[in-house]
Amino acid sequence: SAEQIRLSVSGLELPRKLREVESSLEIAHRRLDGLLFQAEAVDCALEVIGQVEEEVYGNAARLLNQRLEPILAEVNPRWSEAVFDDNLELQARDRVTGRVLSSGELERLLSAGARDALYIGARLALSDFLAGGMVEAPLVMDEPFAHFDDQRFTSGMKLLVDEVNKGKQVIILTCHGNRHRRWLESLTEPELSKVELIDLDQVRL
Repeated sequence: SAEQIRLSVSGLELPRKLREVESSLEIAHRRLDGLLFQAEAVDCALEVIGQVEEEVYGNAARLLNQRLEPILAEVNPRWSEAVFDDNLELQARDRVTGRVLSSGELERLLSAGARDALYIGARLALSDFLAGGMVEAPLVMDEPFAHFDDQRFTSGMKLLVDEVNKGKQVIILTCHGNRHRRWLESLTEPELSKVELIDLDQVRL
């Protein structure tokens, strides 16, 4: 009868559908195994990257600290014990009180001139570190001593002249030309040979 034929056909189709489901499950299992393998590989890679990152940051921090301390001793001896931590955040130890200030505290608690002293040293240290001793990249600074008094301004400029004597090109952008002219008058002849003052108002393009 018609009903018996339909049952017979359904009975024939059932094994085929089971095989299709089994095949789909097998494919899904293979894909899952592949994804799990990739996930394990990613975890291993992240672990290695983390170890390398920690080592690189640690080495960078040590090199920057070595470079930063003598620079800051020239600018402001009180903050000559400024250091980079393993995350390359700038911290500073006050020689007088012994207190260590985080980068956030430096922003909040220090005067504008004291912050400038720290960041001048940090920029010089980072410049040397990024150059890697192979390329003497020019250092461009915009009003680095705007908040310095005359004595610290002179110390800061002496520091930059010393950098020039080491072969580094330093470009300072400033709107306080008179102050720099007065400073130039205090330089010796060898120091003057390393410095050039350019008045952009007098430059014709």
